[in-house]
Amino acid sequence: MLQEEGNQNLKEEKSKNLELSGLIHYKDFNFEATVYKMKYDNYLYLTHSGLQTANRLPLKYWTQVDTEITGFEIDVKQKVDLNYYGNLILSAFADLVKNKNLNPNQYSLFNDGNYLPNMPTNRYGANIEWEKNDWSARLSSIYYDKPQYLGKNVSQEIPLPAYNMVDLQIRKHLKLHNADFDVFLNGSNLLDEDARPQNSPLKYIAPLPGRGFQIGVSMKL
Repeated sequence: MLQEEGNQNLKEEKSKNLELSGLIHYKDFNFEATVYKMKYDNYLYLTHSGLQTANRLPLKYWTQVDTEITGFEIDVKQKVDLNYYGNLILSAFADLVKNKNLNPNQYSLFNDGNYLPNMPTNRYGANIEWEKNDWSARLSSIYYDKPQYLGKNVSQEIPLPAYNMVDLQIRKHLKLHNADFDVFLNGSNLLDEDARPQNSPLKYIAPLPGRGFQIGVSMKL
């Protein structure tokens, strides 16, 4: 949905990265946290020219700017032994990424703004997994927050609404002779949300698929 133009005169992209991670493991409990900062010289990205070509497609071209990417990730997991009723795993996570335009020139500031556009939004998720013998099930929910750091595509980037993606998987394992079978039922976007990722190039045209179900059998010989 666009015309893209390259540039053979672009410079080498270099980065200086700093990452700090922590891990706590106690019996069946796990906690992981990571914070990071990546400073790029001559960061390569696709910018909007503000023009349309003869075929009415927007013209974008590859360019460079110094930028700083910062973010964090947190992951918590707890395993619960239900004895006769199997095992339960409870987990949750959160992550954030921010891409700031450093020392922008007049063109990048006008076309892209202080933050580069089409960046992922904050995510917060929770999962419940259950296993017993040949049965397993998983229910997950991931909340995609309304974006806070907006760039530009010449005009100011529009913050799209938050949405919550809820998925379900149920699986039964079977063994027949020399073959292993898995019978499964998958459900996606159970809330039938109008989900439009902020970093999708088609976010204004088409959302992610709505509520859907899948029944199938997989086999291993």
